[in-house]
Amino acid sequence: MLSKEKEILSKWFSTPIPFFLTLSTGENLTIYFHGMENRFDGPDIIGCVARTNDAWLVGNIEIHRKSSDWYVHGHHMQKAYDQVLFQLVDENDKICYTSHGRIVPVVELQHLDTYRLVCCEHDSSYISDIIRSFFFSRLEQRKNFFRNLCKNHNYKIYDAIWHHILIGIGKPTYADLFEWVGYQISWSQAREIFHKASLAFFIRSLISCAPYPLHKKTLPNGSWERKICFFEELFHLKKISSLISMMNERWNFFKTQHIVACKQTILRYYVNALMPILCVLFPNEEDKLIKELEFLTPERNSIIVNFTKDWNYKPIHLLESQGILEFIKQKSRTKFQQTIKMIHHEKNN
Repeated sequence: MLSKEKEILSKWFSTPIPFFLTLSTGENLTIYFHGMENRFDGPDIIGCVARTNDAWLVGNIEIHRKSSDWYVHGHHMQKAYDQVLFQLVDENDKICYTSHGRIVPVVELQHLDTYRLVCCEHDSSYISDIIRSFFFSRLEQRKNFFRNLCKNHNYKIYDAIWHHILIGIGKPTYADLFEWVGYQISWSQAREIFHKASLAFFIRSLISCAPYPLHKKTLPNGSWERKICFFEELFHLKKISSLISMMNERWNFFKTQHIVACKQTILRYYVNALMPILCVLFPNEEDKLIKELEFLTPERNSIIVNFTKDWNYKPIHLLESQGILEFIKQKSRTKFQQTIKMIHHEKNN
């Protein structure tokens, strides 16, 4: 990224949220989450959460010195850029279009003005909307991670799937440990391990050599032992060679197999590891996959409990609990001046 683009990126992330801006198309947006910087291929910022006068939006942002760089970089022919909300530029010198022919709105850096926001009365439907938006931001980040994992494995799709599932099993505390394991043992090597006991011995031996000492983790050793047991159960019941079949069966796989792991472990595995893969490999099925989350039990942990107490809002399904986790994660990283319960901007004051 050029120095000028880095300057624009820094300005974007340093703008206190929520803030108000106007697109080159005349549409007004209130930004509730900047998004996350994308250090891989694709748009520069992913998972931005914004609101128009009548709808919530989740999408990506591309940064350029000039808007015409959109064509210089070939983004008008790349489907990965079709979901860009707008370009953030220093100079708007040309109207740009996506591969589908949609105009890409522009925000010039000099017009990145902030407005005072006020907090109004609690509205449960509003909270539900913003939680849902943060879920989509979370999903976009995970999909992007899997896409770039595919690139790291030279687009050997089974290696990428295997690695992503390992990381998902390790989340949240042991994601780095299981990610390391994924780089040490390839898909083809794992497929050669047939017996459950052999797999258990191999994985434990590998972890004993890991550069991530277990005693430095915040959870007790029993936690990662349970993760390994779940890993063994999962791949013993459904061999690596039939992974795509397992993915197509989705949630029904867990209903028909006897797995010792608790339901919460299975839920976390499904939403952290499996669903982002499915959304990337089967994009036409994404809406159906998201709808399925509304029939699954929400996660239960201290973050969810505290949110319920603070906001007097209890998640009703897995999609909402995932949205809450992302909302709290991003809220802790940014300077919210007030809680976002029915926030409005005051443009005329």
